[in-house]
Amino acid sequence: MPASNRRSGFPQFPVTPELCQQARERLGELRFLRVRDPAKVRLDRFPDFLILGPQRTGTTWLYHNLKKHPQIALPRTKETYYFSTLGCPEHRHFKFDCLDDFLETHLVERPRQVLKRHYDSLRKCGEFYRPMVRGEATATNALLSPEIIAEIATIHPGLKAILMLRDPVERAWSHARKDLVRKFGRQPDDVSAEDFARFFRASGQRGLASYATQLRNWTATLRPGHVFVGDFSMIGESPRELLEGLHRFFGVRRGERYFNKHLKERINPAGSEGGGVPDSAREKLEELLAEEIADYRILRELFTGDPGPTCAKFEIGNVATPRSPEIVADSTG
Repeated sequence: MPASNRRSGFPQFPVTPELCQQARERLGELRFLRVRDPAKVRLDRFPDFLILGPQRTGTTWLYHNLKKHPQIALPRTKETYYFSTLGCPEHRHFKFDCLDDFLETHLVERPRQVLKRHYDSLRKCGEFYRPMVRGEATATNALLSPEIIAEIATIHPGLKAILMLRDPVERAWSHARKDLVRKFGRQPDDVSAEDFARFFRASGQRGLASYATQLRNWTATLRPGHVFVGDFSMIGESPRELLEGLHRFFGVRRGERYFNKHLKERINPAGSEGGGVPDSAREKLEELLAEEIADYRILRELFTGDPGPTCAKFEIGNVATPRSPEIVADSTG
């Protein structure tokens, strides 16, 4: 970062020029994160954190609430699918073969965008837009393989990640409601029990509900305390506590003025409306997800109880939670 910016008080991003140079030296070793021009790729715009998901756990709520903070930068588009489609050019969401193009499209802010953020931040928070951390939000990031996670951490060793838990049955039903009902403008009664059952079997519900595996993969690579775990229920029951925990996690300013109109809103709802999960669907899901449900109950008790838990049963490292003690921002990345 130029010295003039440091003198003026403009915050220094965790991805320093020194770390960028170290990452450039290792780019040739990477299999998935390919670049067109190692000398010109804007590694200083690489995400400092990822909203992982999985799907239907409140990632849209997180995105909209975090995006309004004047010290947090997020792309205009949620669900870029860049990391989750690496190495899969046949995937319907695949767009970028090179990291250069992804960063230029989603992580480099245009002057007009910055001016709008200044205006919004001054109007709502009484301060200029001065981002300290930059993030990306794609719900399928939770399922990234250990190999891809390792490559991401090679570019940014100080990366942080947010993973949300949700009751596996409620999550799967919400997923089905969104993909089979809302997506096609239908009513639940228009979808047969067989169609729901087929969706549950074919759409990877066990992988999406395998929070222990997801946590194990991410905590094995990221630094201790660099994975934040929340629970979907907190969005409805204690949204302030959840959001303040995230602000501590990032090391940004906290307070009432950094909450916005979305704090108590359900955003992108699909699952629990209309009386909740039908008994027939619940029975099928409880049978399909029996192991994941048992693990979820243990993890939820651990991660919504005392701060800084370690779960030996799952070989999961230390994580940050909404109730974790004060976290000092890691300015060195």
